Parts: sequence; C-alpha cells; structure tokens
Amino acid sequence: MGNRLESKNYRPIANLCSFSKIYEKLVLDRLENKTSNLIGLSQHGFRANHSTESAMLEIQSIISNSIDSGLSVAAYSIDLSAAFDMLREDILQEKLRVKISEGLLFTVSDFLRNRRIVVDIDGIKSEPLSLNIGCMQGSSLGPRLFTTYVGDLKSTINAHHYTSYADDSYVIIVDKTLIKPSKSI
Repeated sequence: MGNRLESKNYRPIANLCSFSKIYEKLVLDRLENKTSNLIGLSQHGFRANHSTESAMLEIQSIISNSIDSGLSVAAYSIDLSAAFDMLREDILQEKLRVKISEGLLFTVSDFLRNRRIVVDIDGIKSEPLSLNIGCMQGSSLGPRLFTTYVGDLKSTINAHHYTSYADDSYVIIVDKTLIKPSKSI
C-alpha cells in the first residue's frame, strides 16, 4: 500500500448503481461484436479463455522456440501504471469511429464524460471534482474500452512479439543479428 499520506497510493473506486451496471452490460454486448479485432490477439487480459497463465505460456513459447532455433532474444517489460486513469476519450473515439455506429460512439463518449468524483477519508468528504480523463475501474465496460484503447500498441512500438495482460506488456525481439555474448576462454 505505501505511505497513507501520499495521494499517488490511492485509486478511485466506482460505486455504481444497479441500473448503471445493466446499462453497461447492454453497451458492452454491442461493443464486443464490433471491436473484437481492435484489442489485438496478444491481449490476454479481460478476454474469455485467456489469463496471466496463457500470457506467460505465450512468452515462454516464443523465447524457447527462438533459442532452440539458434536466434538471439531480447525482452523487456512495460508496466502502464495507472493506465485506466490515463485513457483519453478523444483518442478512443478516433479508434472506434470507423468500427461502430455514431449512436454507439456517442454512448461510449457520454459514458466517459461529465463524471464527478468525491474523496472520502474516514467520513470526511471533499467537494465534488470533475473527472474528464480515464475510465472507471470497477465498471464492466471499462476493461473493453481500455483494451481497445491500447490494442494497437504492438504496431506502435513495432515489436517482433508483443504480449500483454491488462496493463502489463512484454516486448520480445528475436533476431539472428543481435549481439551474442562472447565465449570465455
């Protein structure tokens, strides 16, 4: 948890009413049919029949097959810390615009806009603040919006292999020309 006095150690919790949860499920059903190709095959988070285990097995398979083929492997990890909090509605809109109807696009944009937060610590509440960036954690629609938002990350970083689970990503570069360590005499 860390220092209780550091604001960066706290994440918002969305208290959603029952109507909101039903509404989100309906929107999610419509979105899933239209955006399944936007999340990328290498995303293992928030997908049926995928898990941290399937992500790690994919990474292990890529590395071991490459080494068995005599290739060099370089790998690094990317942790998109607090990535849900950084989702920008305008960028997501551009990614969705060609895939979904204007009505559904408006619904998704409306879901991300005009939100207000209140901080409550031991019963002491802050004044309401506007929140115009990010996606609510705890919502059923949030994970689909997030995976769509980062779905093209692989092409952006131009990696040989890219695997992710939610906001943790792994880039694996396989090449016969990577510098191999010299053998000691």
